[in-house]
Amino acid sequence: NFEPSVDWIYHFGTELSDIYTFSAPLDYIYNDPNPKSAPTQAQGTQVQNLLVGIGGAPVLVKDGVKNVTYNQEIMWGSGVGLDNNDPRTGVGYTANNHVVMIVADGRQPALSEGVSLNELADIFLSLGCIEALNLDGGGSSGMAVGNQYVSSPSEQRPVPSILAITARNKLNIPGQATFEEIIDTESPKATKIGTWSESANSGFFGTSKSLISAKGDGSNKYQYNFTPPADEYCDVFAWWVASTNRGKDTPFIIKHKYGETVVNQNQTANGSAWVKIGTFVFKGDGSDQVTITNAITQGDWAVADAVRIISFGEKETPTFVENETFENQVDVKCFPNPFSQQTQIELFLAKADEIKLEVFNNQGQTISILANGFYTEGKHSFVFDAKNLAKGIYFYKIQTPKNIKTGKLIVN
Repeated sequence: NFEPSVDWIYHFGTELSDIYTFSAPLDYIYNDPNPKSAPTQAQGTQVQNLLVGIGGAPVLVKDGVKNVTYNQEIMWGSGVGLDNNDPRTGVGYTANNHVVMIVADGRQPALSEGVSLNELADIFLSLGCIEALNLDGGGSSGMAVGNQYVSSPSEQRPVPSILAITARNKLNIPGQATFEEIIDTESPKATKIGTWSESANSGFFGTSKSLISAKGDGSNKYQYNFTPPADEYCDVFAWWVASTNRGKDTPFIIKHKYGETVVNQNQTANGSAWVKIGTFVFKGDGSDQVTITNAITQGDWAVADAVRIISFGEKETPTFVENETFENQVDVKCFPNPFSQQTQIELFLAKADEIKLEVFNNQGQTISILANGFYTEGKHSFVFDAKNLAKGIYFYKIQTPKNIKTGKLIVN
């Protein structure tokens, strides 16, 4: 579960792993001619599992009390006044994790004089917020509730950002994970085969450095063994340290319920973050595995770091379905599913009929029409080619004059 937090942070580099939180800001003094030294990593705590961050300053409320850290955050000279009435934008949250956002108009005598930072902190406290943060000025901020604009900013400037608060069921996001496992290279569940050495680059996962292996024939491997729930859709992610000399097609071999799938990853990019490899269905009997090899053809080094497997409890749609609404006339079989390039869709017709078989994306757009006509009794096979499609979830639809059936196809 992710929870909101207002923290003082310091970036020690450009990677997510370089962000550290601190229990308090440095004790700066207004107009101190002798600047304080920058903090050190040892003074802070590395941020873990950050979902999203919103930058702003200064802090208004901390641990349930007003704590406007204006001087400590060196806001003087920034244009963000402490005591003057101004347009303001801020965000806070309550003890039960309800998020509160405030956009206060200002500089418009007929509408609003604005508020000071201290007044803004008092407003957050009056609304039950235990922590709150100023998000700079509100002169160009606008607020809409539903489809209605509810603020009147004093300035009109293009601002390329938005904070949206909406009901979870309106978003296409997964529910609570029912299974999650992270395996790093030093785990007993990870096995090193062949020659691997530590990378000097920062941004690795956890405490152990990323490992690299020179381009070769695939005999150098790193294997990760895990036991996820059987017959559930599982998302597989990997973490690596990116660099210009990494493999652009590093093989990730996923051993799953329907065999093995090779997914090549460009490790020159997307480093120091979880990168989705694909969605798979596993046996859950101890034979499931992710293997990284050095069989790259573009680049010099393959990288092995951590892998992550997550399931949200969604059971695989049976690969062989008898749909009662089809009056037992049409049986459907898709294999493999999930797949990387091609899958075969088999239809068995109990009697001759008009059949239309099409594949469409999650926007409802038709990708391919595989069948459209009169088909005789018996088995008919159709190949869906997805090698030029983006990874994700697609759907097939089988339609007869009287019935419609849809099913899910997962392209890794």
